[in-house]
Amino acid sequence: MRKILIFILLFYGSIVYCLPSRILFDFEENVNGWSIIEGTSGAGNIEWSRQNQLIGSGCLKFVANFPGETGIKVSINENWTGYQSLSFDMTVTETPVAQIKFFVYVKDKEWLWYQTNPKPVKYGTTKVSVNISGSSLELVPKGHKKPWNQYSLEEIKEIGIKFICDEKTTQTFYIDNVRLSPVLFSLLRVNKTEVCLYEKFEISFRTPLYFSNPFDPDCITIDGYFISPSGKEIVVPGFFYQDFYFAGPGKNGEDNLQPQGYPEWKIRFTPVEQGIYKYKIVASINKGEETFSTSLMTFKAIPSDRHGFIQTSKKDNRYFEFDDGTFFYPIGHNIRSLNDNRYSQIFNRPLAAQDGTVNFETWLSDMKANKENFFETWMSAWHLAIEWKKGYGFYEGIGRYNLRNAWKLDWILERAEKNDIYIQLLIINHGSVSTYCDQEWQDSPYNVKNGGFLNSPEEFFTDEKAKNLFKKRLRYIVARWSYSPHIFSWELVNEMNLIGASGQFYKKDILAKWYAEMGDYLAQIDPWNHMITGHYTILYDSDVFKLPQVDYVLTNAYYGISGGDIVNTLKNIVDFNSRFNKPHFVSEYGGNWNAGPEQLIEADLHNGIWAGAHLSFAAVPLFWWHNFIEEKNLYFYYKALAEYIGSEDRLKERFEQKTIKISGENISNIGSLCLASDKKALIWIYGKDRLKRPPVDSDPPLTTKSYQCTVDGLTPGDYVIEFWNTYSGKIIETKKETNQGILSFTLPDVNRDFAVKVYKTFEITNNTGGKK
Repeated sequence: MRKILIFILLFYGSIVYCLPSRILFDFEENVNGWSIIEGTSGAGNIEWSRQNQLIGSGCLKFVANFPGETGIKVSINENWTGYQSLSFDMTVTETPVAQIKFFVYVKDKEWLWYQTNPKPVKYGTTKVSVNISGSSLELVPKGHKKPWNQYSLEEIKEIGIKFICDEKTTQTFYIDNVRLSPVLFSLLRVNKTEVCLYEKFEISFRTPLYFSNPFDPDCITIDGYFISPSGKEIVVPGFFYQDFYFAGPGKNGEDNLQPQGYPEWKIRFTPVEQGIYKYKIVASINKGEETFSTSLMTFKAIPSDRHGFIQTSKKDNRYFEFDDGTFFYPIGHNIRSLNDNRYSQIFNRPLAAQDGTVNFETWLSDMKANKENFFETWMSAWHLAIEWKKGYGFYEGIGRYNLRNAWKLDWILERAEKNDIYIQLLIINHGSVSTYCDQEWQDSPYNVKNGGFLNSPEEFFTDEKAKNLFKKRLRYIVARWSYSPHIFSWELVNEMNLIGASGQFYKKDILAKWYAEMGDYLAQIDPWNHMITGHYTILYDSDVFKLPQVDYVLTNAYYGISGGDIVNTLKNIVDFNSRFNKPHFVSEYGGNWNAGPEQLIEADLHNGIWAGAHLSFAAVPLFWWHNFIEEKNLYFYYKALAEYIGSEDRLKERFEQKTIKISGENISNIGSLCLASDKKALIWIYGKDRLKRPPVDSDPPLTTKSYQCTVDGLTPGDYVIEFWNTYSGKIIETKKETNQGILSFTLPDVNRDFAVKVYKTFEITNNTGGKK
């Protein structure tokens, strides 16, 4: 039996305990003094064996004869103070034909008996671990009422294993590697003992053990096991953590981050039930060679007014809703990264976010002030990725994660939570797995030319080792950020038609198989079941979007500037993507992929969100050029739309696309979009020839009071008609009309696009005009 000596530092005030892991009994040459427990109703035989040992040359063989109780024991005189667990390996080579249970017992210096609860014997090898720490609840008193405590460890007199079976049978057990493991979790603390529903509960602790790769779950796995008030068990991965701080202003877009404090571990959890939660921390080293567990602890979840996590609506699968059924309509824009080099080059601007990540403080505050609630950001190598080629910034290569970037995402997420803004988090940007478009494969740690093991980016989606490494990365991402309801979704890959070694890779079934596998894995490890999505730059009848593992659909809305416009582009996207019967929206738009004239880009910002809001998208389209919004302070466009949308509940209304009729002179250049139910209509009226620039005061009228608008399909009754300024978000005129079959009303004198909100106040109940 090989012996492992690991020195551990545990701090209790000024006293330092330095404890090794200890092999108590290795059974290399004999049974090491173990014997049959006398006076039991069963019987058995004990001997040394060279069969079925796990490590070394021998093990203890125990043949148990039932019915009744029988077992094995050994007398010792040991001080176990400072140790966390008593463990051993038990092998059963023949499937038990009867139900056999076993428990472990310990006797202290007063010969007081403590034992674990009986557990069923299983075929194969079981790694048995008993929490013996002073706070353990696993060891319960028998024949007395004194609880197990830290002083019980001072002098251990006897340990044993008992087996119980009510039927006549014989079973052979092989016992090996009886060992003590030191305290693994030190300086354990929690952020709160009372936590609001859907609020973060965070456990922090250190472990004095050294792990060659603390990010690799094959090396060390630490999980939080939680039991909800209703009895449901939830397992949450833990993660390795280093704190940082901003040491001063950034430079050239790079953060001035410095580490602070000791490296430690964290477990983040969010309660969804009111009441007392129980939890413990369990660690597994080297795929279960050693396991450690704390005793059960508790915290209390108290009521809150938070709505919960966001999912596809059960009421209307075109939209999203919170856990409590409240409708959620994303209004926001894309913040891919701090800066966009193309924006700087195209518009001849300096890089804007020179002082780094702290810009998000201002941006998110401005977004909240203007009623935005959503943005997309990327885990790209130049922004928030946690894995990339060693030597590039603070990256450490495959399987070792960038803790600076992880801390920055923590910091951004905390400010998103503070401002009640939700994040669509992109994990793999297309360039990182492409050799022909925005290619970054030349810098990928997976590239064989950089010491990796893949010859092509396409192998990233087929190679088993690569897939397992990505699952480990997902595990870290889930461990660190899935606690937050403000993580809207995991966007696994974007612009899938641009990845690989050619423009044809996306047409293969490889991506759908990969998405299904990763979706299934996320379903196993993400306790809060965040939505999963993907993205193409084109309209594509994708098998990825047809998967049950993929919750909603994303695409781009760039267009040819010379002959296209944003409104018709969005209409085409709605018509095409409705085939998937899932929520869908646009995550990039604004001119063509390479921008366009500034007047067009600003006009697209306005027209895109207003057109999108009057089509059956699940969200407002996300404008791409975020530096343009910040530079010109164009957030007011979003506030105007949000004021108009207000508390409109599209789940309740069940809006459908409708065509309205506008009559008057020279109406060929007037366009309209309408969403309507049987009692409400939302209408946007615009100039087809006015989509390329923002309006100016000298523009000629778009409509006058000689124009008439007709909406059919509304039930008879009295209606309020509100005309909205789409730039200020204010009502410019209100009127009332009675609908006795078809609702008609005159339009206002306006020289730019405007919106109309029509809603019912009374219903006509008889032919004489009686109302209720």
